[in-house]
Amino acid sequence: MNPRTNIVIVEGGLPAIKRYKKLMMARIDWTEHAPNRETAKGHQGMLEENEPEPEDLSANTSDLVWEGELRSRNFKIWVGQREASNDAAARNWLGKEASCKE
Repeated sequence: MNPRTNIVIVEGGLPAIKRYKKLMMARIDWTEHAPNRETAKGHQGMLEENEPEPEDLSANTSDLVWEGELRSRNFKIWVGQREASNDAAARNWLGKEASCKE
């Protein structure tokens, strides 16, 4: 996770990756706001005074950067999600993980 962008790395079998790709590229509307908990419970109404305005999500997209097969796994010790404060930190972390050999 990065302030400007997020990266999702998927490794797996062909059928699972095909379903995940369809989910990320076609089924999820990245510009839609998720309902808050009160709306989900059925308490629909006006925004309260202390609630902030919803942020503009019209520029959100999901782009496929690379797809293909590799001879071996590149991320052998992957642990959940990581946060990087800037682009250089993200590149550095991805470079270390991809080159890590166990």
